[in-house]
Amino acid sequence: MKKIILIALFIQLIGYPLYAQKFELKVNLGTNLSFIPNFTNPIVITSGGVVIPGLISRNNSVYQPLLGIQQSETTAKLGFFIDLELSTKLSENIKLSFACGLNQMKFNYDSYVDFDTEITTWPDFNKLPPVELRTLDPNYGNTNLLYINLRPLNLSLSLFKNKFTLQCGPSFNFLISNKQNNKVILYTTEQNAGQTVEMIDKIYFDSTGDMNKILFGLQIRAEYKINKHLEIFISSQNYFNSIYKEQNLILHEQSGLETYNQDILASKALQIQTGLSYILWNFGKKNN
Repeated sequence: MKKIILIALFIQLIGYPLYAQKFELKVNLGTNLSFIPNFTNPIVITSGGVVIPGLISRNNSVYQPLLGIQQSETTAKLGFFIDLELSTKLSENIKLSFACGLNQMKFNYDSYVDFDTEITTWPDFNKLPPVELRTLDPNYGNTNLLYINLRPLNLSLSLFKNKFTLQCGPSFNFLISNKQNNKVILYTTEQNAGQTVEMIDKIYFDSTGDMNKILFGLQIRAEYKINKHLEIFISSQNYFNSIYKEQNLILHEQSGLETYNQDILASKALQIQTGLSYILWNFGKKNN
């Protein structure tokens, strides 16, 4: 991944016109909100405890796992981003720039679980009332992703005596950290030799799987210059591929699984960003 970034930076720099003498380096930082569509989410419940102690697996339960096709609703959470942007003027009103930095994507989701299938092998099936999983575990569905964000070719158009700028260009995100909570573990207690022992009772597994390592999309941005060094901006990053990989689920055949894969592939993020830009360095031109 480092090689990809270095190669992109090298190509970008040598692509600048050799006669260009005006460069600008600035830092962009701020907050963002990441919006993910709701999706179908098969939930597997295991019950009766585990066969092999300490092994958290769908296939390690006393009773046969129960599968249901449920719905998950997402909620955007506040994240951050920071990058460095190097630009040069192609004309009086047009700039070409390269940017690289960090981009966080945070969101939550909750799954409403309601099983109405009769399971004769589960003596405690009546103890499975409809429930939203975040009421069992408030951390369920928390998703925190961190990317290296690369914007290799941004075109900017300055208007109104350079007070207002529009920018557009491709965006590539390389996943470097993935933290998600996609299961809920419930415990029960038993008396053993006069002591109270805590044991696993039920586990809810959802079917969100591996994340795509690379996201690509389009950034659109509007900037307003406050003074010679400081700008404020609002931007959007529209991603063209799903944050999740397509899953090959080895589960009981149910029509909902096809819908699930369609929804997972449609989990394309829309990220709204707002922040500040500060010009660190100007080379080759006089300050006004």
